[in-house]
Amino acid sequence: MALGQRAGDLLLTMDEIESIESVVEKLRAITADDILRVARRIVQAGKLVLAVVGPDVQSEELAELLAATAD
Repeated sequence: MALGQRAGDLLLTMDEIESIESVVEKLRAITADDILRVARRIVQAGKLVLAVVGPDVQSEELAELLAATAD
């Protein structure tokens, strides 16, 4: 994405233009604990959904995979 487009998108959606350096700094500040905290909130047993595209999909195998995550 061109820098001008990025700036325009940010200005329209966030009402400010955040520098690339600021974004990189925030990304570098993310810790393993941050990722685990978000993963625990998003990935919850019994609330998973599975979508598969392609040939040779065996519905029985997929059902087993989903059932295994409910434990």
